[in-house]
Amino acid sequence: MIKFFRHIRRTLIQENKMGKYFKYAIGEIILVMIGILLALQINNWNDHRKSVSDSKILINEMINDLASDTLYLENAETKLKRRLKLEEWILFKTSYTLKDMDSIKMAIDGGYFDFYINDRTFQKIQNSAQSKLIGFDNLYKAIADYYTITKKRIEKNTEYEIRETTRKDIGIWDKFAKEIEIDAVFNTDYTGRALDVTFPKIKSTDEQNQKIIDLISTIEARNYLKQNYGRHLFLFVYFRDTNKKAKALISDIQKALEDD
Repeated sequence: MIKFFRHIRRTLIQENKMGKYFKYAIGEIILVMIGILLALQINNWNDHRKSVSDSKILINEMINDLASDTLYLENAETKLKRRLKLEEWILFKTSYTLKDMDSIKMAIDGGYFDFYINDRTFQKIQNSAQSKLIGFDNLYKAIADYYTITKKRIEKNTEYEIRETTRKDIGIWDKFAKEIEIDAVFNTDYTGRALDVTFPKIKSTDEQNQKIIDLISTIEARNYLKQNYGRHLFLFVYFRDTNKKAKALISDIQKALEDD
């Protein structure tokens, strides 16, 4: 092909057809430019196709992250429902007997719910050269909202939950520490597993249990239990709403993948 063009140029020059030669030269330049533009377009198309492929890999990984969120949230919702029922039970009652002790101890348990949204894949996107999901622009806003706005709200609620549960300046719990000798119910590790070893108590179990009843029957204790109930109720609502958002996002991602 190159030899063919050279032959044409040489022929035009030898025949002194300079007008036609210049026209031909311009045409040849245009052809070269068209070729370059086509090559660039093909290269851009290949780059775009690779970016879309990389985006698909990332959002498939994100589905796994979201699935882990929904698994935790569904489990937490179930536990919170049980806790709210216990707290409603203890607050609707105004007097207690020793027969109520198992329910009382579960209702005043100091455990907390520490949930953090799994944003591993989202952080990978943010830290990569491809800061957005190429080919899935409409989906990116919903994803960004979940991993920024919703995540921040959950983190603030979790921080508040832990702070309120572990704070030492609550008078009622200070009284518990001073007046109630601890046992396995009040000594658990981070998994909720109770201690295997128990020690004898200075006071009998019935005396200890009656002291607990006396303490939770005070206005101070009931007010604190009401605060716990309100905090857990809000937490349940946030967990439920976040679970819905995570499931909706999974559905949107799967639909986007199917439509692509």
